[in-house]
Amino acid sequence: MKKVSVLRFYIMILLINAMNCVILPILPTIYKNLNLPDYMFGIAFGFVAAGMFLFSPFWGRVGDKLGHTNTLIITSLGYAAAQLMLFYARGTFTTLVARFLGGSFAGGIMVAFLAYVTNSSAGGTLRTKHMSYYAAILSLSNSLGYFIGGVMGSYSIALVFAFQIVVLILCCLYLYFFVGEPETKCSHVNTVKSINPFVALIGIREVATKTFIVFLIAVFLTTFATISFDNVLNYFIKDEFNFPSSYNGYIKAAVGIIGLVSNITINVFIAEKTNIRTSIVYILVLCGISAGALCFIQDIPIFIAVTLIHFTVNAIYLPILQVMATESNDKSNTGTISGTFNAIRSLGMFVGSMIIGFIYAFDKRITFAFIGLIFLIGAVTCMIYRQIKAKMINEG
Repeated sequence: MKKVSVLRFYIMILLINAMNCVILPILPTIYKNLNLPDYMFGIAFGFVAAGMFLFSPFWGRVGDKLGHTNTLIITSLGYAAAQLMLFYARGTFTTLVARFLGGSFAGGIMVAFLAYVTNSSAGGTLRTKHMSYYAAILSLSNSLGYFIGGVMGSYSIALVFAFQIVVLILCCLYLYFFVGEPETKCSHVNTVKSINPFVALIGIREVATKTFIVFLIAVFLTTFATISFDNVLNYFIKDEFNFPSSYNGYIKAAVGIIGLVSNITINVFIAEKTNIRTSIVYILVLCGISAGALCFIQDIPIFIAVTLIHFTVNAIYLPILQVMATESNDKSNTGTISGTFNAIRSLGMFVGSMIIGFIYAFDKRITFAFIGLIFLIGAVTCMIYRQIKAKMINEG
């Protein structure tokens, strides 16, 4: 029977997000089998991020109208269809179209995740805890997806796609029959207008107060820096240290464990014992220092140790930003806010993936200093946001 259950929904997050990630380890093989140029990996990721950016506000508005459980079902089935298209793609055009569509539906999946968890929890410390658990589950499912995809992909590419699509369909059936929608005050959404993603994107201005815009700038900067770091590290350890490809898998596994532990321990402590608007500033400063320090480190063990420290503090900031994005207890526009948050993160992913490659080509090590600087600017932006928010609270 249907039941509003965060636990049931967390299980769906674990499985669906793992299926979203299961394809990632085999993408280089797919592109190579299609004889696509080497730069296609970055361009294809840019198309995914572009789809997420354009359609995340749209799915947020649809979720406010139809419910976020229903939105998750629709977007998961859409993502499965996009993956089927990718499997049958035989050239650059169809591959990029499939990746763009996949990003469009993946954005809706992430929006539905965040909005459901938000609507299922009260504000304050409890919401922060739920966001920490949510981030921990995402981290665990990322590692699980990479592992499953890597193992299956060594036997058969087709097996990975078949497994992914079947599990997504089964998750949709479970959602439809067993997971209820949290009670919300549904905002009025014009159905005809809401089906236009560009109108939905423009609709961001409904929640875009000056304070929220400052916050979104911080979201953009931190996402830009994070995606840049992830992309650069994968190439750097191979170019500079001659590590085999398997090391990427080991690092991803370690990052998953770090993210899981950090979010159920450090984040819970931050939620209970500190002011999150103050804590986020210090966390981003640590992200900036740890990323920038890699520019100067030559010793491999120290480089890896500092990298893991960076991933630890990096895993902490996202759930805090999610809580800050959903601080309002007005559940009528949770989807719109979640969609806006995810759209700006997607924009950061897109811009970061497109720009950082040129900086890396200019100088490999200076790239880490640049990323560290972006994190520090993000910290300053969060400090400005904290001051504006505190002034608003004091003025009542």
